[in-house]
Amino acid sequence: SFLYVYSGNLSKYFTDPEFVESIKSYEKDNLNPDSRSMVYDDFVDDFQNWKDILFGRGALGTTYSPQYIILQEISGTKENIFRFPPGYRLEVESGYLQIILKTGLVGLILFVVISFRAIYFGIFKSKNTFTMMVSIIILERFPTMISFGLPEYSLDYILFWLSIGVCLSEKIRSISNVEIYFFLKSS
Repeated sequence: SFLYVYSGNLSKYFTDPEFVESIKSYEKDNLNPDSRSMVYDDFVDDFQNWKDILFGRGALGTTYSPQYIILQEISGTKENIFRFPPGYRLEVESGYLQIILKTGLVGLILFVVISFRAIYFGIFKSKNTFTMMVSIIILERFPTMISFGLPEYSLDYILFWLSIGVCLSEKIRSISNVEIYFFLKSS
């Protein structure tokens, strides 16, 4: 629903021309700005070293964003617990960029390989519907990581890794639908 509204499709469901114009104006001003391009531009500008691109900058690795300084000035958050200079960020809004920031292309490739292996086993090598459904949770993660979907300590990310574990487990994949039904019914 968020993506539907974000794409600017809400206004066509109202008939009052003044209200429609108000919604279109709001959608144009608040929902459709290209707020991600600066993130990508600053990230690419900052990652000029091949070692950083290949292996990342580690758990406390930062990326420099000159445009982030303006946000820090507006919000009054120049001081931070790690004493980073203004403009240095621990997080990037894109899940893919965040993985590259922390673990580099090596980490991103490993993330993709493990995930797609789990999806493959969950869909094509499973005897039950549960594992097939769980593989969709893994698959869903990839489009969301374009503009958000950070790898962070959250229930969503924990569910993602639990789903990978379920799909990679030969024992769970070999259980029949009837056995899963009785297991879930008994608990």
